[in-house]
Amino acid sequence: MISRRTILSLSTMAPIGIAGLHGVSHAEARDHDTVTRADAVRWIEAYARAWETKDADAAVRLFTEGAVYSAIPGVADQTFIGRDAIHNYWSSITAGQSNIVVRHGAPIVHGSRAMVELWVTMQIPALNPDGDHFVTLLETNVLYFASHHHVDRNLEYWNLLMGFIEPPPGWGEEA
Repeated sequence: MISRRTILSLSTMAPIGIAGLHGVSHAEARDHDTVTRADAVRWIEAYARAWETKDADAAVRLFTEGAVYSAIPGVADQTFIGRDAIHNYWSSITAGQSNIVVRHGAPIVHGSRAMVELWVTMQIPALNPDGDHFVTLLETNVLYFASHHHVDRNLEYWNLLMGFIEPPPGWGEEA
């Protein structure tokens, strides 16, 4: 059986069909400065702060003007292009969330891309009307950096679990 880490390491290969989707060709994406692990950590921690405070303005400042944000890759109505669309998505998706805690794992960085695991606990009564309303979101973000500070494309892959679930021992550590 192929491990999740193996799949993540394979995802550093250039995806087919990305050229032209958001205005950056494969060659341009490879030619700009390499993103460091520190850049990826700085970005994801700013993303986590924006999420925990439900600050859509702070969130969109992390993206380029024409960024592509795919909440569910391949689903047109879950793909948001440009800061205005990302802002609207973020405002609506975080509106019903409270007591948000975002944890991140050690990013895997390759060239201008980074992959990072998120473990998010939050209360969403509309999704979990029982008890304390907690849900746990397990998410991996594939980030395409346009600079050391801005992401041009974000792909999310996630699973939602009902209840407050702590990460298992060793979760998010470097492989």
